[in-house]
Amino acid sequence: MLKLPNDYGPNWGQQRDAARARDHHRCTVCNAPEPPGRQHDVHHKKPFRDFGYIRGENERYLQANDLANLVTVCPNCHRAIETAEATRTALEGLSYLVGNLASLFVMCDPGDLATVPDIHSAHTRLPTITVYELTPGGTGLADELCAHHADLLKMAAQRIRECPCERGCPACVGPIDESVQSRDLKADTLRLIGMLAPESR
Repeated sequence: MLKLPNDYGPNWGQQRDAARARDHHRCTVCNAPEPPGRQHDVHHKKPFRDFGYIRGENERYLQANDLANLVTVCPNCHRAIETAEATRTALEGLSYLVGNLASLFVMCDPGDLATVPDIHSAHTRLPTITVYELTPGGTGLADELCAHHADLLKMAAQRIRECPCERGCPACVGPIDESVQSRDLKADTLRLIGMLAPESR
């Protein structure tokens, strides 16, 4: 299937060149200069899709492409940034799934539990999903859920595979912004589950 280039709005070329010039045509991460014949990439600090730009309907590309939101990066550093972004969105997708499925394992109301995804948890120093009870002091549900960790991940993977949507929806890994080209949230989340529980692949 042909993948169309991202539509970053009518001023993207101008803003991209302005960002590269401001950064002296060097990667702002590793300081590498642009090699002959290959311009560095320009990355949106806050993802472009988060602004909800729709061609012909709004001008939100102006805020998305503001120079303060752009940074010049070499291809290697850009890939590292994108990998980190994929991890963050996959973690959010899995957190959404866990939040919807967890109550099935401990026989409680879905509103009794909540989840928080954290790309760098202060407790584990790793990407972490924290499941906690909303009842003050707790009733032991979170502890009980730990015993179902593997089965919960297996059910999450199954839900993703069975969902007929293309890249993600509220019935599986959560809603995604369809107004622009975006990541395959289902594939990213399945990849994360596979890393956490290989038997769930």
